[in-house]
Amino acid sequence: MTTAAQGRAYRKTQKGSDVSHAAYVRYWSDVEYDEMLARQHGLCAICQGQEIAGRRLSVEHDHETGDVRALVCNACNTALGMLREDPVRMRQLAGWITGQKKYRGTIYIAGRMRGQPLFGFPAFDAAAEQLRGDGWFVLSPAEHNRQCGFDPTQSEDMQPDFDVASAFRWDINALLYVDAVYFLDGWEASQGANTEHAIAVSIGLERLYQTPRDDQEYFYLPHVAYRKTAASVA
Repeated sequence: MTTAAQGRAYRKTQKGSDVSHAAYVRYWSDVEYDEMLARQHGLCAICQGQEIAGRRLSVEHDHETGDVRALVCNACNTALGMLREDPVRMRQLAGWITGQKKYRGTIYIAGRMRGQPLFGFPAFDAAAEQLRGDGWFVLSPAEHNRQCGFDPTQSEDMQPDFDVASAFRWDINALLYVDAVYFLDGWEASQGANTEHAIAVSIGLERLYQTPRDDQEYFYLPHVAYRKTAASVA
């Protein structure tokens, strides 16, 4: 049986560690393939389907370590690749297919970044995962900023090529194409999030708050709402 060490050694001879799947499969001998196929009773390790006549099961392996995990059918192997082997995405897809969750629309996440550890990215990421699990298509400024090259572990001064104004224009434009906005706790301390809140109110977007709020009390900017509430009580 090919060991993980042997597999990695071979991969290093093939243009670093990025040896193709086909080359790695060629290194795996027919004897090893047949032994694993026998242990799996000729079935795909994932869906339990049989080999299709004239088409062998795929050798499914860890792309980081090179360790062979199992033999799988072409459909399952393709699905793993298309879903980027992401367990969260797989659970979301399963929930969608089984009807456990319904598409709720597109939602934008608003919250404070400046002055927060790692620019608040962990809070944005956690909210994005939760909202996707609830059936929302999510637009997250944290994810967009990452795609634009922003590194939350570095200060803004260390990233002079990152265009903050352009990122904020993307944020504002995104609000024109969503159904709802989700406000993270502490958003009131962010000038940008306050602007996004005002826009959400003005164009009639559904507003969801990490900590539920009274829509009437929080109808517009928080400080304005509180002044109106205080005046009515007096």
